[in-house]
Amino acid sequence: MTKSATTGTLYVNGEPVGTNPNLTLSPSDLNGGDTANNWIGRSQYADPLLDATVDDFHIYDRALAPAELGALLSAPGNGNVAAYHFDETAGTTAADSSGNERHATVTTRVDVPRVPQLDGLASADPSTRTVRVIFGGGDGDIQLKVAGLAALPHFGGKANVQIFATEWTGTDGVSDGPAPLFEGTYRVHEGAISVPVSGIEDSAAYLAVIRPERQAPRFPGPVRRYEAEAAAGRSAVVADPLASENRYVRANRLDFTVTAPTAGAYALDLRYTNPTGAPVHGVVTVNGRRQTIDLPPTATAAPFSTNRLHADLTRGRNRISLRLGPGTVGVDHIDVTPFRTRVEAEHGQWSGANLVTVDMGEGNFFAPYVSGDAYVANLSQPDSTLRVPVTVPSAGRYRLKIGYSTAGTEEERRAQIKAGHLLRVDDGPWQPVWYDPTQFRQMIRQTTAVVDLPAGTSTLTFAKATQPGVVDVDYVDVLLAP
Repeated sequence: MTKSATTGTLYVNGEPVGTNPNLTLSPSDLNGGDTANNWIGRSQYADPLLDATVDDFHIYDRALAPAELGALLSAPGNGNVAAYHFDETAGTTAADSSGNERHATVTTRVDVPRVPQLDGLASADPSTRTVRVIFGGGDGDIQLKVAGLAALPHFGGKANVQIFATEWTGTDGVSDGPAPLFEGTYRVHEGAISVPVSGIEDSAAYLAVIRPERQAPRFPGPVRRYEAEAAAGRSAVVADPLASENRYVRANRLDFTVTAPTAGAYALDLRYTNPTGAPVHGVVTVNGRRQTIDLPPTATAAPFSTNRLHADLTRGRNRISLRLGPGTVGVDHIDVTPFRTRVEAEHGQWSGANLVTVDMGEGNFFAPYVSGDAYVANLSQPDSTLRVPVTVPSAGRYRLKIGYSTAGTEEERRAQIKAGHLLRVDDGPWQPVWYDPTQFRQMIRQTTAVVDLPAGTSTLTFAKATQPGVVDVDYVDVLLAP
């Protein structure tokens, strides 16, 4: 490419293929000529790397004449600003032959930012004695440890911790979060606290807000964590730095009163410790309905574990009773969250479509966007269908969050033309589902639909019919509707 005055010309094989007479921006205009992201084969943004071979890269301080450009086809030139012939056979340096010693470094592995890529990041405001920690990228139960609180003036010996979550909604997706999860008070030991967080998802982002106990604000959301030491029937309270609020309870009977913002199915996550070396069998009664629970032994190195069960709660106050035998099991808390489950599209049945398996290796830029390692693609024919089984513990109204990407043309994406499906539960009535265009295939976004589901297993059917566009479906999240 050449630029002379305000005219830019693109050449391919020595022949001009495009001209812009209004190219007013010059390389020297970029950050005053002092740029940091000077790459060959890589964008300064999180774009895929160039999948190609590069030989001879030259920069001149003038626009070459057409004859000079044609001569480059038979003999490599030598740019007077920078000249890279890439004749090296080893090492990590590409020599600059222009004489300006602008030698380049060859990078054999580039860490392109991936989404999501959260690990942990903390910030502190000494004036308000507030610490905020963003964390994520894991899956399951974790122990969040935050040190350095002693550096904040007059922080005190106890910390109020409030935890929030923002779920992954895909590229350019709109999130409902941050949603409050729970709060608690934790003892500060040697300037540090340890907070157990159960059931985190590797695709979600989490925020912990930590303040001195005496200046804790009102928790903005419904209470979801119920500490065992606040339950009725407790017998022995045991101090433990790894427990929620640094304490747990040993008892053979505990009665909790929990509040649900809406009626429906909920997940009950019981965090416990069982040092007996053998499973302990117990009974959980929710509003008079009994179900059994098995608590496997916990290891010495990881003394706490979480057992999940599901139950129907009524709107408002509910009673949960635990009967756990002779008092050898310790109970830390119960987390009460609305029911949620994910069904992968590849676990369903389809016709007029095909399965695409995704390389989930580090080298695939799109791997972080895809749930599981496959999706159902090209639901494009009038008779194309996808049937996905979903199981819920109780009948009710549920919200579906459908992970998808569109496979339309570039013109359709630029025009923001929506694609569509028809959706129904079992043999029920059809309802339309609409999908905003995605930037690329495999860049998953979410769209929502609300359906009534019976208790047990039912089938969601997505049909192309006469709806516009082409859609790839990755997964369906099923949540209790608010």
